[in-house]
Amino acid sequence: MANQTLTGTNASYLLSSSLYTLTNLGVVGSGSIPIGLTVTGTGDTIGNSGTITGSSFGVSASSRLSVTNSGTGSSINGSGASGTGIRLAAGGDVTNLTGGIIGGYIGISAGGGAGTVVNAGQILVPHTAANAMAIGLSAGGTVTNRAGGLIGGAHGVQITGGAGSVVNLGQINSDYGPPSSIGVYLSNGGQVVNGAAGGTVSTAAILGYAQAVLFGAAGGAGTVVNYGSIYGQGQSAVLMLTNGTVINGASGATGAEIWVGAAAVIDIAGVGTVTNYGTIRVAGGGEPPRRGSAFSCAMLGRSVTSAPRRRSQAITAASTARTTTPSSPAAR
Repeated sequence: MANQTLTGTNASYLLSSSLYTLTNLGVVGSGSIPIGLTVTGTGDTIGNSGTITGSSFGVSASSRLSVTNSGTGSSINGSGASGTGIRLAAGGDVTNLTGGIIGGYIGISAGGGAGTVVNAGQILVPHTAANAMAIGLSAGGTVTNRAGGLIGGAHGVQITGGAGSVVNLGQINSDYGPPSSIGVYLSNGGQVVNGAAGGTVSTAAILGYAQAVLFGAAGGAGTVVNYGSIYGQGQSAVLMLTNGTVINGASGATGAEIWVGAAAVIDIAGVGTVTNYGTIRVAGGGEPPRRGSAFSCAMLGRSVTSAPRRRSQAITAASTARTTTPSSPAAR
């Protein structure tokens, strides 16, 4: 594999060779050109320790690509009103190390193949733009947000076109954008793990204005395992449009919390199971867990509570298990 290093200022750059490792230590592109770095070769690797900018795309690849944004002072940005920081048209891998910044109207977009994102820095897009998205993987994939990592914008993580997996040890924040803002959306099922087991509580958090976590009806069942905090401000903390399982906390880790400002804290349309070792809380007059065709709720730790005016609907730790009949579509 050949290697090349860029230094100084480059108006833009085209990498057409295959099996290349390109390292940027300088400046590539600017906000006045459409694409900072274009990659048309196959099997290439990009390492950025400088700045890569384009009004439409900071980095745009037509073949599968691996990108590492190497930390403090390193940035990749789509600076235009609808710009994308990194576009991977055939899928690929992005690693954003501590201190690194990736931004745009869309931070990272991957399609045509599965995408993998590992973030320990910041992937940030506007909170006020309705369709702005920090990470969008349209052929399935995996997102890992390490401790100290921040993923934020109107929408945090969206994985469609295949099963998705999200592991969050930092913060995914979409709770002060448009009313439709979602922290994590998996259209085809998969798993969301928030925090790590051990100790009393994890500092990991997923926040969404509409939903913190949403599973669509296009694919398989969804699973949420929470050791930190999951908060839905407007509609639901966790909404599953098919079958699903929610595990909140673990034995000896009772600080885990799932809570909502309004509506249902957990809403599962199909067969659902909720196991709670921590706290499931309604802060603003919403509803405790709602159910679909079957719903089992095991309280193994602290209580599930609602605001005072809805307290009659709360499920408490005194009920070790409960199965309910389906709710009607109108009630949902």
